[in-house]
Amino acid sequence: MALYRLLAVAGALACGCGGAGPRPAKPDTTYYWTICDSTVEFSADCSDEPAFREANGPLLFEPGSHLIYKTSADARSATLLACTSYDPSSCKQASSGVVFQVAGAELSYAAEQRATTGFGACMLTSSWSWLLTDLGTSLDVAISSTLSLSDDPAACEQVEATARRRAPNMKGVQGCTVTFRLRTVSPDKNC
Repeated sequence: MALYRLLAVAGALACGCGGAGPRPAKPDTTYYWTICDSTVEFSADCSDEPAFREANGPLLFEPGSHLIYKTSADARSATLLACTSYDPSSCKQASSGVVFQVAGAELSYAAEQRATTGFGACMLTSSWSWLLTDLGTSLDVAISSTLSLSDDPAACEQVEATARRRAPNMKGVQGCTVTFRLRTVSPDKNC
C-alpha cells in the first residue's frame, strides 16, 4: 500500500553526537559530515502496525556516506550537495534540490509531499521539516514528517479506520510524526 512506502523518501537525514557547542555557519564554505548511523522515532499518534513501522525504519547509508552542503556568500542559505571527493570543485547541487535557510548554527528546510492512498480521492500529505545544528565536531540532524489525510473526508475516514484496526495500539496515521535522526561527525573524527 502506498501509505506504507510514503516515508521511504529521497534525501532524508537525521541526529547527532556531542561537540564543542554551536558553530555559526561561515559564508561561502563547503561543510562535509560523515554519517555514522541513523535512528527513527514515532510520536504517540503513530500506528504500531509492523508493516508501517518496517516501511519507516532508520535511513540506510553506505559506509563512508557524507552529508555535504555549501553556504551562500551571505551565509543565509546553504545548498545540499552531491560530491565525488572532498574537493569542492567535484560537487554539484543534490538531485533533491534542498536549499536550507541558515540562522547562526542552525539550518532548516520545510516541504510538503502528497501521495495517493489508493482509496478514493484521499491524499496522504507528509509535511517535512529538517533541522540541522552545527555543533563543531558533529552535526545534529533531525528530519521529521507529520502525516495528514485530506481531499476526500469519507474515503480518508475509511483509510484511517483501516489503519487503526490493523494496529495493536489502535492508532492510525493522521497526526503521526516520524522523526529520522542521523549521528554524524566531522570527517577528521571516527564514528
